[in-house]
Amino acid sequence: QHNKTVVTTIHQPSSQMYHMFDKLLLMADGQVAYFGDAHRILEFFSRLQMRPVPNYNPADFILEKVKESDDVTRSIVEASNDMRRGSSCAPLSAGQRVYPCTAEELYWRDVQDGCVDEEEDQEKDPKWPTSFFTQYKALTLRNMKEAKPRIISKLNWIQHVTLSIVLSVLWFQIPRIETSLWEVSGGLFFLCVYWGSIPMLDALLCFPAEALVVNKERLAGMYRLSAYYLAKATSEAPMIVLYPTLMVALFYPMCGLGGAGGFFALWGL
Repeated sequence: QHNKTVVTTIHQPSSQMYHMFDKLLLMADGQVAYFGDAHRILEFFSRLQMRPVPNYNPADFILEKVKESDDVTRSIVEASNDMRRGSSCAPLSAGQRVYPCTAEELYWRDVQDGCVDEEEDQEKDPKWPTSFFTQYKALTLRNMKEAKPRIISKLNWIQHVTLSIVLSVLWFQIPRIETSLWEVSGGLFFLCVYWGSIPMLDALLCFPAEALVVNKERLAGMYRLSAYYLAKATSEAPMIVLYPTLMVALFYPMCGLGGAGGFFALWGL
């Protein structure tokens, strides 16, 4: 209708969504269990003596079968390979390998295709598929894309700008005399406590949300934990520093706290 092709990866679609698919690629243990028209997959399973009950969600039935047992999964994959050998849709030749390549074979294939810099990864730890720098670079770029809308959001801008104006009004042009020393200390203390707690609370709320993905990627041996933490810290630091810089730049001159030297000292603190 719109002259577009949509490719989606989904684990357990609803019956309504499943019937919107034209083609279906079913994977089981990293192998192709079916590839073809989505509306013909029940016919494929029926030939294997696996017939669903009427009005049953095809997606639920398919997932139950591929997870039923190793023998059932093996029979489904073998039937899929036989079907592909005689089909023009994703054909499988007689001498073609059915099982996936090893991680080492995939790595050297990427080197030949230019996807991986061999010199960069020559000194990598054999335990890891890529070097520390490659992992750090990829994680930094990914985390910057994920953290930018969360940190530099419209709500955060309004919150910090409003708070900066309120603080500047409360401590506006404090006289630089001994009797007002405690008032100045109160303003500086608030800034230090506020910007010491806000990043900490953000980190406490962020890590549990990412724990599931990180644990899954770590179990797959994708990257070192040190690369993840270093990438997260360095990618978010410039964005986190933006707000305290804005607040101090507004608060310091409006409260009459001195020249540029004092401003940069407080900013560094």
